[in-house]
Amino acid sequence: MPIIVPISRTERRLMQKTIHKTLLQKVFSSY
Repeated sequence: MPIIVPISRTERRLMQKTIHKTLLQKVFSSY
């Protein structure tokens, strides 16, 4: 059984920021 660790808000925000950055970079590189 995998142990589910609750992600803190700060961690989630950081993850979202990084994902947003990568997505923006991909969109800009496509243009």
